[in-house]
Amino acid sequence: MRTHYYKASLAKVVDAATEAISDVNNCVVEDVDSIDDSHVLIIAVYLNEKKVKYVIWIGIAEFSKDNINVDVFSRSDSGISSEHGRIAKDFFERLDNLLGVPARSSLQKTSSP
Repeated sequence: MRTHYYKASLAKVVDAATEAISDVNNCVVEDVDSIDDSHVLIIAVYLNEKKVKYVIWIGIAEFSKDNINVDVFSRSDSGISSEHGRIAKDFFERLDNLLGVPARSSLQKTSSP
């Protein structure tokens, strides 16, 4: 899991995250679901050259006014994880460009949902 933190409104981060993951090569946004007033889940699908499908979950949470954290998880249909890091890196580079440099970021190795 990779996490970045941003100082922006929830709506602005959701819009930017949706645009950022859509701009990652071969990624298609499948769903944007508002769980409640402070949590949004974006689900996208990535298909690589070898036709390995990755599902990408982007969790966005407002933990205080204009303090947003963005978490990225991904999992492939074949168990191959070679592109997880690249997908997250490409996504966060695009998101950082849209929102500015994050306040802080972290990389944690955890299992996918």
